[in-house]
Amino acid sequence: MAVGKGFQSMNKVEQTDWIKAAAAQLNDEQLFGLFREILTKTRFAHLHAHVFQCAMDLPPKRASRLFEPILGKLPNDLRLHVAGVQHGAGIERGTEELRRALRPPIEIPKRKLVALQGVMRGKAAPLLDELLTLSNEGNGNLN
Repeated sequence: MAVGKGFQSMNKVEQTDWIKAAAAQLNDEQLFGLFREILTKTRFAHLHAHVFQCAMDLPPKRASRLFEPILGKLPNDLRLHVAGVQHGAGIERGTEELRRALRPPIEIPKRKLVALQGVMRGKAAPLLDELLTLSNEGNGNLN
């Protein structure tokens, strides 16, 4: 589903309302096409955060299918969010990305937070070693 001229003439509030309505009415193929188009076009940069959040609110398996073809086009800071979705969908690639993000040293605290949020989308057991290491982070005096 391509974004038409009518959509482009709407203001941001109208566009976000239209996206919400479309998300409720479209089948996966149509919705994913719409979201992918918006997320990969700079002319829709003002909608990226909204559409990304709508996509993140989908069940993990659906969201993983949506993101798969455009993963390489997403900014690096969003890829870790997608890794959490993939982890929640049982896709090993997402779990491995979270594992790398949770290994010390973690130089960017927000990256750790996003990775921990991603862990909560799926089972924690595959990442238990990393989580236990983090739980002891900064407690070097413990024996």
